[in-house]
Amino acid sequence: MKVSLRQLELVLSKMKYQLLGYSNEGKDLVLDISITQEDPGNGVMTDCVTLKGVKPSVDGEETNGETRMEVEVYPEQDKIEPRASKIESFKVTDKNRF
Repeated sequence: MKVSLRQLELVLSKMKYQLLGYSNEGKDLVLDISITQEDPGNGVMTDCVTLKGVKPSVDGEETNGETRMEVEVYPEQDKIEPRASKIESFKVTDKNRF
């Protein structure tokens, strides 16, 4: 499968800043990469590179949830821009009541 380097650079940059922030202080982001078949919205299945990442927790800080991001990159010849979803999950506790 052939993907556009421009799209791949854009995706990696977006994931880095969405999940690590601009001052990432030497942190690294571990990605899960897979090749699957998806429907990009035109009713035809096509190959797709899926990149998944989870925002790492800050050392010594208690987290109330997690932030995950998933991006689909399609073959260069399909001329389809990557699609992304960002999911933030968190605990709902009594401390958050009005």
